[in-house]
Amino acid sequence: MKKFVRHLVYTVFFIGIVSCSSTVTTGEGTGLLWQISGNGLKNPSYLFGTHHLVLKQFLDSVPGFYPAFNSVSQLISEVGAELSPEMMNSFPDMMMPVDTTYRDLLGDEDLRILDSVLLKYFKVTSGQMSMKPSILSYSIMMMYYFEDRDIPKDILQNGLDGHLTNEALSKGYPVVALESADSQYQLLFKGSLTEQALELMCTLKYPALMEAQVELEPAYHRQDLDKLWKIYQDQLAEIEKIDIACQPTPEEKEEDALVKGRNLKWMEKIPGLITEQPSIIVVGALHLPGEYGLIHQLREKGYTVRVVKK
Repeated sequence: MKKFVRHLVYTVFFIGIVSCSSTVTTGEGTGLLWQISGNGLKNPSYLFGTHHLVLKQFLDSVPGFYPAFNSVSQLISEVGAELSPEMMNSFPDMMMPVDTTYRDLLGDEDLRILDSVLLKYFKVTSGQMSMKPSILSYSIMMMYYFEDRDIPKDILQNGLDGHLTNEALSKGYPVVALESADSQYQLLFKGSLTEQALELMCTLKYPALMEAQVELEPAYHRQDLDKLWKIYQDQLAEIEKIDIACQPTPEEKEEDALVKGRNLKWMEKIPGLITEQPSIIVVGALHLPGEYGLIHQLREKGYTVRVVKK
């Protein structure tokens, strides 16, 4: 299985992209905070699209965010309060087997490309690298994203997600997970070492696609959900033009576990949770638009979902 696309985007947004050819957007353009009402709800809930590498101060610019946050009594997020850098470090199977090296997985030319990147970012060669290819791909993307940019290295602790979880806990809100951190890890970082090595080399051989990820942040800061969706669709179109070995298979396009599949599973839980008590649902912004996005799925179930403008 070829999962290049999911690693490429998920590293920046932690939301992954395998494929979704729909051109459906939000229908209302700009906005990251959406009110959910109707369909028997006694009190409205809210849906907020986050960016995991944006500082908490960004919330000051989101119309109506604090009144919405203060009006609910529960926070619903992708992995609840589980995910932290310390927890990520505790995941099993992050290191290569002792009897396997990158020379066993890659040819000479690929090793040369890999070594040049490793020397730049980590001051080591492939012969000295013990991380599995999927973890290394993630780490390289993070290094690329932070390169020459004024972003605190503790952003994962002090970004939107961690801040909102801490704020919810301080208010006594239950923090409910839509999925386990382990299940997210399994989706992102599993696969044979050969498959992982292919994903890694696809990441390194197409830097233009990595550069495109930087476009997501200014669109997010403008709170332009439709622009985020267009960037996503444009990247999918670019993927179709590159090395066939780096493209998702038709089966992966249909499965789309990281976007479509997860959204559908989340929608099995969300209606019951927001019926029990008013909630704010905090997930990666690219889970909101599209045919299988949460906005459209909630509307399909009879809820009124509208952007909060003030």
